[in-house]
Amino acid sequence: MWLWNESKVIFLKKEGKPSYSKAGAYRPISISPYIGKLLERILAQRIELYLQRIGILDENQEGFSRGKDTVRYLHRLTAGIKGDIMKKLTILCLFIDFEKAFDSVWKKGLVVKLWKAGVHGCYLKTIDSFLFSRTVCLIINGFLGPKRKCQEYGLPQGSVLSPILFKFFILDLEATCQEHQEITVFKFADDGTVKVVGRNMEECLFYLNLAMDSIDLWTSCWRMVVNCDVNKTEVLCFNCYDCTSVPNSFYLGGKLIHLTNQTKVLGVILDDKLNYKQHSKSVYNNLIHRWVSLSRYANRNWGMSQAVIVRITKTILFSVLFYGSMIWMTNFNMDKINKLWYRVSKAAAGAVFNTHSAILEVILGIPPIQTMLKVITIKHYLKALNDVDDIHFQFIKNQVEDSNPRVLCHLREVQKFLSWKAEHFKDDIEPRDLSVLSQRNFDHLPQISHKTLKYSRGMMQQFTELLWQDSLNNRLMMEGWSSTPTVSCDPLPIPIGVNREIEVLVMSLMYKNNLLNSFLFDINRDVWSSPLCSCGLEEQTSVHLLTNCSLVENSLRAEAIRIMSLCNNVRPGLQHSFDPNCAILNCSRDQNFIKLCIEIVETEDLNLRLKINLPRLLT
Repeated sequence: MWLWNESKVIFLKKEGKPSYSKAGAYRPISISPYIGKLLERILAQRIELYLQRIGILDENQEGFSRGKDTVRYLHRLTAGIKGDIMKKLTILCLFIDFEKAFDSVWKKGLVVKLWKAGVHGCYLKTIDSFLFSRTVCLIINGFLGPKRKCQEYGLPQGSVLSPILFKFFILDLEATCQEHQEITVFKFADDGTVKVVGRNMEECLFYLNLAMDSIDLWTSCWRMVVNCDVNKTEVLCFNCYDCTSVPNSFYLGGKLIHLTNQTKVLGVILDDKLNYKQHSKSVYNNLIHRWVSLSRYANRNWGMSQAVIVRITKTILFSVLFYGSMIWMTNFNMDKINKLWYRVSKAAAGAVFNTHSAILEVILGIPPIQTMLKVITIKHYLKALNDVDDIHFQFIKNQVEDSNPRVLCHLREVQKFLSWKAEHFKDDIEPRDLSVLSQRNFDHLPQISHKTLKYSRGMMQQFTELLWQDSLNNRLMMEGWSSTPTVSCDPLPIPIGVNREIEVLVMSLMYKNNLLNSFLFDINRDVWSSPLCSCGLEEQTSVHLLTNCSLVENSLRAEAIRIMSLCNNVRPGLQHSFDPNCAILNCSRDQNFIKLCIEIVETEDLNLRLKINLPRLLT
């Protein structure tokens, strides 16, 4: 029996559907044998190599292609729109969505296209067998239905070969309007955007109608259907000086399309002002929903540890926060998200009182959001600059020639990284690139070699810590700090199995607004009549507990002083010279120091664990 002669089809729910009582709310996924998938992958690689050799690959297609992703699509689209606005051009964007795209592919038309491209012989016969000789069985609620023959339309979703065939099928979508520079087409799988520019609205409408006629002709010829429902296929206008000249509706193949002021493109909400306020609000709502669900499983007294909370935060929250962040994230739309991030950081550290957000980030080993955004942007541009023949590289080059300020700002960060790499990783730099980097000229970036543009995870972590340290120094020095702590992306080395109360007390030693008498006395003298420690020697601060408290064993204090002296470059015996703002933080990545802190906070005579629930006494 042939490998893909039979397939089982399961159904997955599509996100965002108001009701799941209709078949259209589910995505059919074909399950094929592993050997069949292996053969599909071989066929997919061969056809890609063949199309590449004959030069008919789709440069505008960002989906189903190695090294390409949604962010490239969004960056080319949004940065291009901003560049056109700088030129004082009017822009109209038609966002296209095909109705059941994979299920609507005309198989006979696909075979004809393959034959015209030069795919003949046994390979074409194999593709024909893959398309027409398949029978499927539907699995619904665990029940297996009868065998059904595949019809004349549709590619099996879940197949390795289907994305390549679909990409080839819509290759010539914009063929009849390619000669017009005013029309640009962006494609990602079955989603597409047609951007037209003009000196005025009349010129824009002319080119938009030309593009829609071309698309209508293509869909009629190849039997594809454009979904013209609301929130599917829409028109968005940018930089129009006379709003009354913009039609409220358009027609594509006799179907009505509406003008809108915002639309969702590959998960990012674009608005006609490109301020992304609505998208920022959507991200915030998504983040707070996820965080509320996670926070049920952690508290100061019990639940998930700091390490688990940080790992889940990076996995669950950052995947939402940093998706397309270089496109939409600005200082103007991050206010609520920054406040939420402070709540998350405070909960992860178990802080009872408000604590400096920068110190919480140092404790958790998570750089500030803006620092992570810079690193993400640098990675994006390094990948784009790595292929001078790629359409994305050519786009960036054109934006530099047009002096797009946002792109130029991003490239300055790239140059900063490459200069830092040349200084610290000389073996990973081509010698001939050193002179290019020293010139600091964007026009010379295409001359940089692939070796110089490459980066490793460890390399990028070190650069992240450099950016983080610089921003922390600037921020804290402006606030009057005499010295600043050393940052690290490594997690706190708290041993596995340590009680949540204990790790919260250990982390509280690293910031000022903790549960020790010195701070509690300042905020409520009715409850705490003295800031002194239980030993009676001096005020109960973190440095006192680690270096001078008589209730703590001498051996623990001596070892703590030794480690703090080493980490803070202080000579032994001068423990009073420790800067309490950052002395302990600088030792926080030393595993032995953390073990000492755990033993100290567990000292019975100090009764520190009783203070975890003290907020009730403070109200």
